Amino acid sequence: MFDKMFNKMPELGFLPDLYLCGNILHQYCTTGEIDRAELLFRKMKSKGPQPNMVTYNLLLNGLCKEGFEMDTMTYSMLIDGFCKNGELKKAEKLVDEMILRGIKLDIVTDGTLVDGFCKDGMVKKAEYLVHEMVSIGLKLNIVIYSALLNALCKEGMVKKAEELVREMVSIGLKPNAMYSTLVNGFCKEGAMKKAEELVHEMVFLGLKPDVVTYSTLVNGFCKEGTMKKAEDLACEMVSLGLKPNVVTYNMLVDGFCKKGEM
Repeated sequence: MFDKMFNKMPELGFLPDLYLCGNILHQYCTTGEIDRAELLFRKMKSKGPQPNMVTYNLLLNGLCKEGFEMDTMTYSMLIDGFCKNGELKKAEKLVDEMILRGIKLDIVTDGTLVDGFCKDGMVKKAEYLVHEMVSIGLKLNIVIYSALLNALCKEGMVKKAEELVREMVSIGLKPNAMYSTLVNGFCKEGAMKKAEELVHEMVFLGLKPDVVTYSTLVNGFCKEGTMKKAEDLACEMVSLGLKPNVVTYNMLVDGFCKKGEM
């Protein structure tokens, strides 16, 4: 009955809210109608309202209570929810459960957990999981590399981040945005020579540094007072067909003012 009503509500100009869906989900789980509970949950994920921590736990408890055999899709759905809500221990426990049950892990499931670890600053755990993924033959994608690279740079581990970019290039990936993240990381460390080398390396590899990448480099040189280099880079941007934006010009003006060269 509710399934038909749920589908009909948008046509009538009404949208079911989280409170209503949560109550129905709870009812399904209580009465052992796990198939219907999972179907409702999937509809919430695709059409809204988006599940919260309460609804994720309701479904998980219902599945466990009824001894429901979860498949990869169900596990992935729950792991994604727990990661998004910062419940990484629960997400990790589900991955361990998948392994114990002999359910094949996929790149989406593990990738979700890697992203969760990275966003929570748990870089070592993310690195370990990536190593495990590779050891069982999973092919890393740009999303996983990106999550790990951002986390490494955020923690100041730019050398490791550089190794990761090199690995990406070696397997044929063109990590344009990743180079920009790495440039920013070296600039924050004050390693301006290295940051500049990376930008020129991008050009050599046929990648296209954008305004943000160049502006990051300009800002780095302005901060260390190397205004000639900052100015040269701004000119280089123009020669490559890039237009310095107001942020770039503000950096240059601020740098020259601090040097007393206006």
